[in-house]
Amino acid sequence: MSSIFKVVKKTDSKLMKRSKLIVTIKVSGIIVWFVVSLITLYLFPNFSLPTPTGSFAIGTMSFEVTDTNREEFYTQEVGDHRKLMVQVWYPAEKDLNLELQTYPKQVAEALNSVLNVPDWLFGYFSNINTHTYIDAKVLPLDTKYPLIIFSPGNNSTRFQNTAVIEELVSSGYVVIGVDHPYTSNDVAYTDGTIAYRSDGQLEVTSKDEFYEREINIRTEDLQFVIQYLKSDQLLTYAREIVKQVDFDQVGMLGHSYGGATIVETMAREPYIKVGVSYDGGLWGKAVEDGISQPLLYMSASQTLDYMDDTSIDNEETRSFVTSVVANLKTMQDKSTKNFVFVLFEGYNHYSFTDIPLISPLFQRSNQSVTTTIQYTKTFFDHYLKGSESSDVNTLINESNEATLIEDLKELDSLR
Repeated sequence: MSSIFKVVKKTDSKLMKRSKLIVTIKVSGIIVWFVVSLITLYLFPNFSLPTPTGSFAIGTMSFEVTDTNREEFYTQEVGDHRKLMVQVWYPAEKDLNLELQTYPKQVAEALNSVLNVPDWLFGYFSNINTHTYIDAKVLPLDTKYPLIIFSPGNNSTRFQNTAVIEELVSSGYVVIGVDHPYTSNDVAYTDGTIAYRSDGQLEVTSKDEFYEREINIRTEDLQFVIQYLKSDQLLTYAREIVKQVDFDQVGMLGHSYGGATIVETMAREPYIKVGVSYDGGLWGKAVEDGISQPLLYMSASQTLDYMDDTSIDNEETRSFVTSVVANLKTMQDKSTKNFVFVLFEGYNHYSFTDIPLISPLFQRSNQSVTTTIQYTKTFFDHYLKGSESSDVNTLINESNEATLIEDLKELDSLR
């Protein structure tokens, strides 16, 4: 407006032409900026997490643990031991004076690493509140809370499924999320140091060996964390939370690489009661011997579509997904308990995370987040709390996007 005013006041024709050019450039720049802003607001809108339906307030705290019995295979530093970041979410005493946790920046950092977009694009996360209170007091009950261990996907973070975790905790579960250095995204420790994913290297001779070793390392992470929780090494504050945990009722939850991790942990630790995997792979003992516990496997149709994609660019991905499905078939044949495989039409690999809330790029609607919450909670309630009020089969029968695949050999004819 200032530039236009100046143009109107000019009387010299040369100055008028020059000023008009400046105005044109400025106005064009403003229009471009405005259009880009609108596109950005559409692709990454301000969002809110679903309101948890349970009756418990939610508290959270984090701590790091070091496994002094394991060296860090991803680094060359002598005496470097495996160090993990652990997040605890737990039913808490309601205290409205406490600070709500904002949506974690770690999710933005993981998205940046995948999408190669600038950090400032997700700066608005700091204005979005979760339903979780930082360092709230744990709410003690006469009966203890079931425990769920969560493992995130490759190049992701323990916060990637905050919506699901909040629902579970509000319903009376304690959830432990574990970041796996060098397969999760960059992991920041309490002393300010960072395990950069790009710095981690494994010496392997084949891709099969690579997957086997990575899942083995991640599985040992979870085994160590569970044993650590049972020990007397916890900080006083964390110890008060863990005192409320029922270690006879333990479930596992994982997405992608995390799904592979939790199923392998179940294969090695029979005391684990139940698992839920979101589009996870399978390697190791789980494939060789199967598992003895109930498992809900939620599969995205667009992930399976890679098996039929004959484009050269996706040849490696197609081969990878095909091998994962083959391993699933093998595990199903060798497993002795309820293995529920549900195929969700129109879903992609990230539909089971918070990402559909963050951007429509990854899902046609936010419904996948609600559906993921519903199926996950129903399965855990059935096997960890003995709830008979509803089951996954009822949800499937009422859905127009979910299909129960009783025999995975049927996948060959469906795709």
